[in-house]
Amino acid sequence: MPPRAVRTHGRSLLEVHGFALDEVSEVSSEILPPKQAEQGDTSDWRKIVENWEVLLERLGGKTASYRGGGTVGDAFWRTLCGDCEYNWDSTRGKAGHRRAKETLASGYARWRRTDTSRRRMTSIIGGYWQETGSSWETLIAEDPVIERKNAFHYAAEYTASGRRFFITANGHIGLGPPDMKAGDLIYIVSASQVPLLLRRSVDVATCEQALIETLIRGKVEQTFIAAGAGAKRLTVSAEACNIVHPECYTLVGDVYLHGVMDGQAGLGLESSAPQPLFLL
Repeated sequence: MPPRAVRTHGRSLLEVHGFALDEVSEVSSEILPPKQAEQGDTSDWRKIVENWEVLLERLGGKTASYRGGGTVGDAFWRTLCGDCEYNWDSTRGKAGHRRAKETLASGYARWRRTDTSRRRMTSIIGGYWQETGSSWETLIAEDPVIERKNAFHYAAEYTASGRRFFITANGHIGLGPPDMKAGDLIYIVSASQVPLLLRRSVDVATCEQALIETLIRGKVEQTFIAAGAGAKRLTVSAEACNIVHPECYTLVGDVYLHGVMDGQAGLGLESSAPQPLFLL
């Protein structure tokens, strides 16, 4: 999508442009972040994921075809880890993340079957993970199965921690912020690298001589403005807004929506004009 200008109206209303992609139809429970999961009555990740898997029956079950390609079951484990895996680069001597390979499916399956009654409490997520060895290199040397389990687990910690699993009206699945709810809308917004979750606001925004300031120019070579009280404005327009904006939104957060994260959502939209969106 060609970049569009991002503007403020009186510094209280943010104007962006985007396409409505989907609507959240069902939301499941949240996976607590590691630090919270270690306190008091902990939440077992595997039990939560098992509850998430029950929702897949709404899409025909794990073996059904997923609208973003592959099967629903394949889309599910890739969603949990953000379609990435933790990887040790022996040539550079450092770890990082890469696109998940098909072999990681076995790592997810092993992770789901792990006997939590024998877990070690020196775990990497809330006391619910079993490791052998003190480093990634040691894990690789000891057992490639453990390597794959941890490759999935590390990526899932980054992706799913503090998030909720959801299903959309059009049959997508994804992960979103903890305060999301059914009825929230997923938009592809110009200048954003990820889909955004917006919620219709009951409030109406009325601009009265609101000065319009441009934060991002509608050009390919985008220039972003640093945050803070001392941030410079790119363009201060002489234009003032005196419009009542009856349909406004609030930003709930970003989402991972499997099957559209590599630009697929924009296919076929090249000739369409994105709609203006006003965020409170």
